Amino acid sequence: LKEQEAKHQEENNPNNPYKIFPAIKQYLINVAQDLKIESELINTDNDDNGCLRYLFATKKVNDEYCFEKEELVKKFLDLLVDKNHPSYPFANAIYRQYFKHTFWFVANIAVGKALCKLLKHHPIFSNYELVDITNTNISTVQAKKLITEAISKNEFTITISCKRLVRDVMIPQ
Repeated sequence: LKEQEAKHQEENNPNNPYKIFPAIKQYLINVAQDLKIESELINTDNDDNGCLRYLFATKKVNDEYCFEKEELVKKFLDLLVDKNHPSYPFANAIYRQYFKHTFWFVANIAVGKALCKLLKHHPIFSNYELVDITNTNISTVQAKKLITEAISKNEFTITISCKRLVRDVMIPQ
């Protein structure tokens, strides 16, 4: 976020090298409340990620990762596009225009694989090209190439990552 600060501090400077950087927006939503998850089910262990750990817990079935609470994760995806929840980033077609190319950071490879599987079959998110860079066998250069190619060929993309390309990488689109 230091780049964002530098971008705004020298906003009027035509030589500002950060001027070309895209705006980064972060949104906080109360998933537990909106999904009606009872607070006693969430083990927070003194941090704020208890709900996410509960929601995105995975298991392996026949060499494939899936969510332990798959129906709840499907409800979460539906919530992201629910027009009755206007604070969610994909709640309507206008918002989706702002979020044409998004980067979703997940906890680990298992969550990434399970999430990609659900997104491919979702009524809205199936229209997005999914770029799964959770694979540990690809380099940062290869991952960046996959993303830029997907963006150049598709109107909407979602990149799923778990540690890759979260620091010191710039993709202008």
